[in-house]
Amino acid sequence: MNAIEGQGGRPEICTTRDYFEPARESIFALMRRDIERHVKMDGRDGGLSARLRVLADAPGLQAVLIHRLGAWMTRLAPWPLQFPVKIVHFFLHKLCIICWGIHIDNHARIGGGLHIVHFGGIVIGAVRMGSDCSIMQNVTVGRRAGGEGVPVLGDRVSIATGSVVYGDIQIGDGVSIGPLTVVSRSLPPRVLVMGNPMRVIKRDYDNSIEIYGVPADVQLNGEGETQSEQESR
Repeated sequence: MNAIEGQGGRPEICTTRDYFEPARESIFALMRRDIERHVKMDGRDGGLSARLRVLADAPGLQAVLIHRLGAWMTRLAPWPLQFPVKIVHFFLHKLCIICWGIHIDNHARIGGGLHIVHFGGIVIGAVRMGSDCSIMQNVTVGRRAGGEGVPVLGDRVSIATGSVVYGDIQIGDGVSIGPLTVVSRSLPPRVLVMGNPMRVIKRDYDNSIEIYGVPADVQLNGEGETQSEQESR
């Protein structure tokens, strides 16, 4: 997702994906990426025991995996499986709301690697969200009251504690939304915003530490090398 500055400094979002549809990925691929991201952000070694510990002790990951089940059931499950899966998902979803205070709409379309950092007071409506996004506690993302559109978020968007993102808006890749921020208008990529009313604090902002826990130049590639090591070869 890209954005350019339009007249009056207002962002005009130019999306390369007219309609973001991560559901084209298999449910297992999405779940695997969710698990790997939580394991990495938890600082564990990535082995089987680490995965099992995170699965058992990460309410945010549990909520995301329950959402994957509901999203798969809503759009992709064979019809003979839909009724029993609906029953299982209904009770799991209610438990997630009661125990962890996390609600993710079945119709939300969310890319892999969603990391819910802390649980409690999280409401995600039928939004569109890219890959490797991060959400903290007491965050609401959804429809404007009386409106029809929902937010479309790009990849690597970070939303901090107590923030609200709502309305028919588009949020560019790599945007960071600070604590207690209300976002009701579109944002270009790589900006840091904060406050109510919202203000742009920094442009061309690198949120790699927020998203991956390490700076961009030391992120691991698929072969276990850092980007700087790969470039030096």
